[in-house]
Amino acid sequence: MVGAVAAWLVRAALRVSEGNGAETYYTVYGMQVHWVSALSFLGALLVALLLALILRWWQRRDDRRIEQLLAQTQRTRDKHPRWRKKAGRNSSTSHSP
Repeated sequence: MVGAVAAWLVRAALRVSEGNGAETYYTVYGMQVHWVSALSFLGALLVALLLALILRWWQRRDDRRIEQLLAQTQRTRDKHPRWRKKAGRNSSTSHSP
């Protein structure tokens, strides 16, 4: 499968470089497609996949940063005496005498 796609790409690139990019070929479904159109579609597809990969990396980087900030905030709250939970005292009960 990969070899067939690679061979098709080489064939399309040769046709375009020889000046025959406006010529058409027939697909399996009998449609005529220009060589340049096929290569343009492939280029657009590769750019879209690259952008998706970059955006996914960016999102994971932000997720890691948020997790670090949450852990840092939790450590700060655990160390601070005002926010530390005291044994025997439930914070959900009312503070009536």
